[in-house]
Amino acid sequence: MSLSRDVDFRTLSAAPVARFESAVATVGGQMYVIGGHMEPDLVATDACHAFSPSQNTWRECAPAPKEISHLTASVSDDRFIWLVGGYVGQHPGVGTEATFRYDTVDDLSLI
Repeated sequence: MSLSRDVDFRTLSAAPVARFESAVATVGGQMYVIGGHMEPDLVATDACHAFSPSQNTWRECAPAPKEISHLTASVSDDRFIWLVGGYVGQHPGVGTEATFRYDTVDDLSLI
C-alpha cells in the first residue's frame, strides 16, 4: 500500500504581507488571516485580510482590536470569528485571556 499520491499544487495570489503566528479561519468560502508577526522584524500586527479562492484575490478587513499574535480562532454561525488568547503588543508581548469577535458580514471587530 502506497501512501503517496499525485497532488496538484498551484501558486495563487500572494498574501498582502508576510506574517506568521496569526489566526486563520474559513467563513463563507473565504480564508481570513488575523494578527501575527510580520517579517522580518517580528512586528506584531492587528491586520486582517481575507482571501477569496474563487476570485484569487485578497482584501483588507477591519483590524483586530489590538496588535496580537499566537492567537486561536474559531468560527460560529458561519459568520463570526472568535479570537482567543495569544500575546498582545510587540514581541514578546504579554499573554492575554481576552476574547475578541470579528463579524465577517459587518466587517467589524469587537472586544
